Amino acid sequence: MKIKKIHLNNFRQYKGFHELDLSTSKNKPFNIILGNNGFGKTSTYRAISWCLFNKEPRLSNIRQKEFQNERLNFKVAQQMLINEEETVSVKIIFLDENNNEKTVERSEVFQKIKDKTDTKPVELKYLPKKAQLDVTFYNSEGLQSREDDSAEQYIENNIINGSIQNFFFFDGQDIQDFVKANKSSSIESHLNILTGITDMTSVLKNLKNLRSELVKKIPKSTGTSPEAILVRTQNSVTEKIELGNKLVNDIGELEEEILSIKNEINDYVEIIKKNEATEKIYNKVEIIDIQKVALNEKYNEIDNKYKTDILESFANVVLRKEIDDFDTLIAKKIENKELPPPALENVEDILDLIIDEDKLVIKDIDGKLKKDKQFYAKINWIKNFNKEKFLDKIKEYNQGVASKRKSQIANIATHTKEFTAGILNDSPTIIFENAKNSYDELKKIKNKLSNLDKQRADHMNEIGNYDKKSMKEIQKKHDMAEIRLKVANRDLTKKEAIVETNIDFIRELNEEIKNIKKNISSSSEAYIQLNFLEKSINLLEPAIEDTRLEALKVTNDRFRKLIETTTLKKGFWNAKISENYNLNVSDKNNNNLLPLNGSPLMSTGEQFLTGYCYMQSMQEGLELRFPMFIDTPLSAVSLEYRKGIMENFVNLKDKDIQTTFFFTDSELTDDVFKIIKPYVSNFYEIKISSLDKDNAIETNYHKRTI
Repeated sequence: MKIKKIHLNNFRQYKGFHELDLSTSKNKPFNIILGNNGFGKTSTYRAISWCLFNKEPRLSNIRQKEFQNERLNFKVAQQMLINEEETVSVKIIFLDENNNEKTVERSEVFQKIKDKTDTKPVELKYLPKKAQLDVTFYNSEGLQSREDDSAEQYIENNIINGSIQNFFFFDGQDIQDFVKANKSSSIESHLNILTGITDMTSVLKNLKNLRSELVKKIPKSTGTSPEAILVRTQNSVTEKIELGNKLVNDIGELEEEILSIKNEINDYVEIIKKNEATEKIYNKVEIIDIQKVALNEKYNEIDNKYKTDILESFANVVLRKEIDDFDTLIAKKIENKELPPPALENVEDILDLIIDEDKLVIKDIDGKLKKDKQFYAKINWIKNFNKEKFLDKIKEYNQGVASKRKSQIANIATHTKEFTAGILNDSPTIIFENAKNSYDELKKIKNKLSNLDKQRADHMNEIGNYDKKSMKEIQKKHDMAEIRLKVANRDLTKKEAIVETNIDFIRELNEEIKNIKKNISSSSEAYIQLNFLEKSINLLEPAIEDTRLEALKVTNDRFRKLIETTTLKKGFWNAKISENYNLNVSDKNNNNLLPLNGSPLMSTGEQFLTGYCYMQSMQEGLELRFPMFIDTPLSAVSLEYRKGIMENFVNLKDKDIQTTFFFTDSELTDDVFKIIKPYVSNFYEIKISSLDKDNAIETNYHKRTI
């Protein structure tokens, strides 16, 4: 079954006639209706549900009546005259497996009573006698039609049963509420629908009611007659059965309590183990700290020596080249004769030898007489100058030479070789070798310290919040939990023993009842009927339960598979429907994330994911090919889960299930659209144009090119 078209006429925001073409192909089974909140997106979703089931989603039975008048577009209502009547209708055109059309059209008529005032809206009167439901379809006899009750029956039997609408109409908020409530009655009802035993459960309920009524006709339990004894015995059996049922419930609760206590104990054990391990790690950290202190002391010792060696040899190393250069400079100055010339010594004697009476002579070194000297030239002294003054000038010159020789440069020049000899003879190689060795040693110590720091950091990451006081409290809680576990196990054993005894006692009483019945006249019609009812109930009740459990097993397989393929936490969740018909989702530590008496221990997105997987697993079991409608599917779903949820819907395309998504702009992100785009046949966007006043939509849906 697929939807071809939908017609809306004056339905809520949609003023006048509007048409949606939802025809899809096998390879493109998806439709998208996009609209912001308040634009009429959810109204379209409600219109489909109202047309089929005479009920709008998100409205209770009381509110269905309360908001009934609001189905007629408020703009139309305002423009109506007093006592004028207007119709609101929705028509759905289906295509069956043979491509034949089936139509369902529901309409209501409203009469205007009063105009709108400043304080009150338009007052309308619903005219139930003018409400209509029409169904048309083809069969071997040609085009057929049904109206009202007959049409309702046709929809229930041939299109979709209202009891399973939740498996095809998905509302994001309802999905989350269903998971949070986790009601066993709802899930049991779903399984009854899934297995087709809803009628059987109704029959069983009626049989039990008949039995109760029939028991009232049986003679009172007082007296010694076989009938009275039979009644007393049957009452005893009933009491034992009721006791047994109560004990079974108690046992189920005890088993859950025991599981909860075990999980609690496991948590305490983990904390205790972690804290014991933490204490050991602290000891390791202390050893590392001691090693670090020793290494730091050694490092400082070598570092100080290293720096001292460098400082002590700094002058040697730095001045070496300067001394070399200075030595070369002195040598060069000597070579260039830039240093003071030598002093003129013994000048007076020399002058006496070569100057005699203002004449230049050379005396015979051995001669003693004047004749022993040879005259060469006559000396003409400058005015006021003579030999004595000449000797004074030479003496002045020698004093200048002596003064220069006593200057710093001359002194250094004189002693430079002695000064530089010691330094220049000491090689810097030894100095640098010592420094290099010290540096290498420091580097090794740094590496050791770095490794110790890493070990320490790793240990600190392992350390929890170690607190001896809280540790004692945890140990105390652990011991108390162990005591509670022993008590619960003891109660469980005791109640299981009582159940076993009860079963044996019921067996004995049933044998006794058989024997009593043999002695009672077969003409007793009440007993015959009661006996028949007992047999029927005893046959039907286990058959229903077996059927439901088999459906539960198959559904659980689908449920687990969907959860595993959707969630990002692979191997983290263990999801199933329990035998008590509750959703049970546990983490890898076996903690129940959906406790019966408490808030879910999972995110909103995870709740949505669980609900969708559950509904899809139920839907698969129905094997009914009916269109799906999903309103705001991702409204509260985090980004990490959106991909998995949408891919689950994509997987349904192979089953050729037509699916219409009602998205808000914030839900239909690029990554979501990318997943479903290849499978979309129609894409409508609801936009409020200038013609649409006060959210009363008069323009058609805007069809977008994909």
